[in-house]
Amino acid sequence: MPAADGHSGRACFEGVLWVLRAGPRWTDLPDRFSSYPTFWRKFVELIESCVLENAWRRLIGKLDRAGQVD
Repeated sequence: MPAADGHSGRACFEGVLWVLRAGPRWTDLPDRFSSYPTFWRKFVELIESCVLENAWRRLIGKLDRAGQVD
């Protein structure tokens, strides 16, 4: 569901993944994710609410159980 600014939390999360995977500067985020200021504000919210940390822990746990973590 889009937020009041028209961008969903999922779009922001996908933007975080895009930046981490592609390696650009945060300010080079494509418009399909959101404007840089909107993205940054949502990114801080994801960090403060531990959403990113919890997602990371779940991913590492699944990879570990599959024997894919060295």
